[in-house]
Amino acid sequence: MPILPIERGCPVGRRLVAAGLLLLASLTAAAAAQQAPVEELLTIPTAKPGELNLFGSPVAWYRGAVYTINIEPAEDKPTGANLRTVVRKGLRQSDGAWRWTATVVEPRTIDDPYHTAPSIGIDKSGYVHVVYNMHNMPWQYAVSEQPGDISRFTFKGTRLSDAQIADLAADRFTAEVVRAMSDVGTAAIPGNQITYPAFFHDRHGELYVTYRFAIKPAAAPADRAFGCGIARYDVERQTWTAIGGGVADAPGVTAFCVKAGWTAYLPRLWFDKGNGMHVTWTWRRGQAGAEMTRPGYAFSADAGKTFQAADGTAYRLPITPETTKAFMGAGEDGFFAMTSLTTSPKGRIYAGVQPLGSAWSMTMREPGQALWSPPQIAPYGAQALMADDSGTVWAFASGPRILNRPADAAADAPWRLVYSSSGYNFPKVLMVPEEKAFLLHVLADDTSSARILMVHWQ
Repeated sequence: MPILPIERGCPVGRRLVAAGLLLLASLTAAAAAQQAPVEELLTIPTAKPGELNLFGSPVAWYRGAVYTINIEPAEDKPTGANLRTVVRKGLRQSDGAWRWTATVVEPRTIDDPYHTAPSIGIDKSGYVHVVYNMHNMPWQYAVSEQPGDISRFTFKGTRLSDAQIADLAADRFTAEVVRAMSDVGTAAIPGNQITYPAFFHDRHGELYVTYRFAIKPAAAPADRAFGCGIARYDVERQTWTAIGGGVADAPGVTAFCVKAGWTAYLPRLWFDKGNGMHVTWTWRRGQAGAEMTRPGYAFSADAGKTFQAADGTAYRLPITPETTKAFMGAGEDGFFAMTSLTTSPKGRIYAGVQPLGSAWSMTMREPGQALWSPPQIAPYGAQALMADDSGTVWAFASGPRILNRPADAAADAPWRLVYSSSGYNFPKVLMVPEEKAFLLHVLADDTSSARILMVHWQ
């Protein structure tokens, strides 16, 4: 029963490099950049072009240590399936320098810059979770054998042979490949035919993962219904539980959002100061591709048991395109897949997305109000927005350029450019409240290196 191929084009990419070049005019008052308290922790070579992390969570923090996961060059001549997925751990030394150790978790990483990027997360007991090397594939997932230790990992995904990896890299869908991808999933995390995994943490250290997956993996491509998955980790039971609702024609499958004839993309999570869960995502009519519609927003006050829209309307789970309450655009307005999401300590919501043919834009919603503000261009086309707990919202753009302003300032309030560099893009940001800092992961414009910075609030 042939079931593949699916898409090979990039549904998330083809768009970010130019965004930062369009938007000097959006800064209503930006004088010369002032250096923020920013320190460089690490610069490493990454696979070119195999590393282009548009969607993942490549940095983590636990008890004073920084963790990162990246696709690095092959040790031997590249074959298309021998790039290395490497986990690194950094500890600050007494002289202030950072000392790093490294472990290769997957030497068979497929050279697919838009899809196989890895993500890393740490549960509240300190175990390191990594997911990697997937484009519509069974879960490739491992957990460290000891808390805070990256030297040894236990594989908890679905094993693929060297031959299967090579076949997938070459789009050869053999009987063995088809069998591995046709069930609803046998790994520790629910689902099969996984793409775009990313980890998130709530304010109590609970670990979540988001991803796209096939609701009916054995069906023909047009009938598989690729939906949004959100799962929560139970550190006591060491088990993952999917969040959402049951799918009527897929017994035993739980999804956050799905609709036959549509493809759902990239749920992003943010947990506010009261630990409420905010979610944004996008939709695409038909099978996978680059142009999306209906960037949606949902909120849960009970760790994902129930969700409501910005106007307080309860969502029935799983959410569909018809029931999605968009935070920007209407109907079939076009967007790229990625969104950005944060909230101020007083409850203002910031949501961002990039319209087709334009630069990253953002909108806001005040507490208790159902309407979103008119969209405005994000400063320098910032691809990531994040509010700290002291009342400042930060914008991270290509360069990287880092800007901030009071989180509850007027919509037209100026942004302050506090750090400016060049040559790096695709910012991924992790808030570390106990350090009053952000970890910022960026990739070189040509994807030849990754850099990690620590940005201190004060």
